[in-house]
Amino acid sequence: ADRMIYHAKFRHACRRADTVIAVSRQTATDVETMLHVDADKVKVVYQSCDEMFYRPVTSEQREAVRKRYDLPEQYLVAVGTIEERKNQETLVRAMALLPDALHLVIVGRRTQYYERVADAIKSLGLQQRVHCLEGVRFEDFPALYAEARLSLYVSFFEGFGIPVLESLCCGTPVVAAQRSSLPEVGGQAAVYADPSSPQSIASQVDRILSDADSYQQLVAAAPMQAQRFSRAAIIDDLMKVYKALL
Repeated sequence: ADRMIYHAKFRHACRRADTVIAVSRQTATDVETMLHVDADKVKVVYQSCDEMFYRPVTSEQREAVRKRYDLPEQYLVAVGTIEERKNQETLVRAMALLPDALHLVIVGRRTQYYERVADAIKSLGLQQRVHCLEGVRFEDFPALYAEARLSLYVSFFEGFGIPVLESLCCGTPVVAAQRSSLPEVGGQAAVYADPSSPQSIASQVDRILSDADSYQQLVAAAPMQAQRFSRAAIIDDLMKVYKALL
């Protein structure tokens, strides 16, 4: 019922609007194909993330967050609601293929899907290597990203994918799903894997962490990619749309 109502509301709004702004090319394509909106009417203006992610993370902040959440020495971080679309179960299965020294920190609100994730952790004997955090303070997220070796975001579908941008702002390389809008956000500062394959995800993680040059190239590319989505850049693009419409 909710899907039917929202579909009707969005379709009506898009057809009445003079211009439709989409937060990614993926979303623009969805609006054009699923809601049958003329492509000339749809404009892409990306979104940004909270300004705090663009600020440097101090050593004091890193240490405080490490202690507050008892973070392991070497960890990969995955931020997002623990729900089926976000695909954390596959991340857990990928961890079973990676060295024991690596840990996974999953951060997000739990839904019923969490039971499947917890079952996978238990069945694979990963209770000591996979840590699920809920209720993390928002202001702690930059340090949480910055301390991680890699950020993982292998969602099956996203209209944008803010955790990818947040990670890049903090200088943390990303392994993302080769799907939907995520390559638009990550660009050359991320690497991509098949979200349905634990082997593909584990292979990309292992490749980056075992090649210091590749890792440093991603670290160097992260802030440059993040600047494409800065608040100033987004405001400029948005004003161009307004002026063209007026």
